[in-house]
Amino acid sequence: MDRNKDGTFKKGGTYTMSDSHKNKIREKLKGNTHGFKKGHKTGLGRKLSEETKCKMSNSHKGMFLNEKSHNWKGDEVSYRSLHYWVRNHKEKKEICEECKINKATEIANISGEYKRDVDDFKWLCRKCHYLLDIKSYEKDEFGRFTKKGN
Repeated sequence: MDRNKDGTFKKGGTYTMSDSHKNKIREKLKGNTHGFKKGHKTGLGRKLSEETKCKMSNSHKGMFLNEKSHNWKGDEVSYRSLHYWVRNHKEKKEICEECKINKATEIANISGEYKRDVDDFKWLCRKCHYLLDIKSYEKDEFGRFTKKGN
């Protein structure tokens, strides 16, 4: 085999087996039905008991949910992801929590801090959500809306 000056093997080196060596390997593998075959999937057709299936299922439940997930970002989550998380964890109200008249369709942040806290969000109708958001903005000297305090 070819080696570099530092003694490591060269990538893509040329090593050829002799015909007698190839024949020895071929004879050893003849009739081998248990070895790996390229393109074949292992474990297919293997029957598992219901008990084993239950054990396998239970061992994986909750393994990658929330804080256990390798993608979990905690409070460093984006605006969109936080709203998605709250929608999945806060009980959906049928009517708006503010006006108690219209159907609640949107989840709105109350404090403006966007914490991962379901109590910091409300289910509101479109109109009430708009009015809540407008309170946190003010017009600057050019007539543009900017966040209060900025």
